[in-house]
Amino acid sequence: MKENYKILFVGDCSIWSSRAAEFLGTIFQTVTTIFWEHGMPPPIDIGSWQGDWIISFKSDVILTSETIGNAKLGAINFHPAPPKYRGIGGYYYAVD
Repeated sequence: MKENYKILFVGDCSIWSSRAAEFLGTIFQTVTTIFWEHGMPPPIDIGSWQGDWIISFKSDVILTSETIGNAKLGAINFHPAPPKYRGIGGYYYAVD
C-alpha cells in the first residue's frame, strides 16, 4: 500500500533523477514531477502546488518561499557535492 502523501519532486534531466522519481512513485500515491535543466524554458508554474513534501534532487530550480511554504511537512534538498562545488559534475569533488 502506498503512503498517502503528496510529493513535489524537482530534478534535473539525468537518468538518476528519472530513477529517483520512479522510486518515489512506488512509495507515494501522488508525485508531481518536474525535470528541468539550464537552457530549457522555465518550469511550469508550481506556485499553486499544495502537498506534504518537496524533494529536490540535483536540481537548479529555485523555488519561491511561497512554494516551499505549501509543503505541510517540509522540503529536502539532495545535492551530491559539497556546497563549495555546486553545479554540473559536483559529485566528482565529493568522491575525490
